Formats: sequence, C-alpha cells, structure tokens
Amino acid sequence: MRIGLRLAAGLLAAYAVAWPADAAGEDHSDHELTRTQATALVQQRYAARVVRASSTDEGGRHIYVFRLLSQAGKVWEVHIDARNGAEVR
Repeated sequence: MRIGLRLAAGLLAAYAVAWPADAAGEDHSDHELTRTQATALVQQRYAARVVRASSTDEGGRHIYVFRLLSQAGKVWEVHIDARNGAEVR
C-alpha cells in the first residue's frame, strides 16, 4: 500500500507541475486528467483500490467512472470529472 501511495503522490506532484497555478490568468480548461492520474487521485482520496475504470460523457463533460474496493471489503462507485478531479454526484 505504501508503494501505491508513493506512486499516487508522485503522479499528483507531476500533475501539479504540469498545471501551474493560474496566477497569470491563463485558461487551462482544455486540459484533462489522464486515466492514470485520475486513478491515483481516487485511490489516495478514498484509501481504496480501483478494481474497474471506465469513462463516459455526462452532460458534455468527460467523466471517469471508478469501482473501488476498501480494505474492509466495501465496494462502491465514484464518478470523477476529468477536467478538475471533482466527484460528480
């Protein structure tokens, strides 16, 4: 699990470097998380393992759909907006 967390932290750090803060007023809306970046994000955010990943369009937005498995055996699904990493409810 520690290796996975290190990998997730590394991917998030690389993501942060690739998308600098919007101090100059630049529009970064055309950038999206890759499936690998989104997978690392949700595994770290929910402390669970991704057991299935897919993508879809919902209302004109690119959405990643992840099925997660916790260490306690709980299985659930989350929808993540590819543009900003936010959970879509």
